[in-house]
Amino acid sequence: MAEFRQYGWNTRGDDRPQDPDAFFGAKLRWEERSEPGHANSRFYRELLACGAITATLPTVRLDHVKVEFDEDQRWIIVRRARSR
Repeated sequence: MAEFRQYGWNTRGDDRPQDPDAFFGAKLRWEERSEPGHANSRFYRELLACGAITATLPTVRLDHVKVEFDEDQRWIIVRRARSR
């Protein structure tokens, strides 16, 4: 939890990274991708590709990140402060 706190993440919740239920609950359930109400796998592939591109950015502190989106227009912008 100390590791998460150093990035400014909320650590007061019940989720504990060492808990197997938290791990398995966070995994994608690929079998759900064809069910109504679930995003398709293309979305996840594109999201993972964004992560691969931004993995080298200098900060993951949430207080240094600003996110804007429009769900109806289907766009998202993530801005990160520059680290020094």
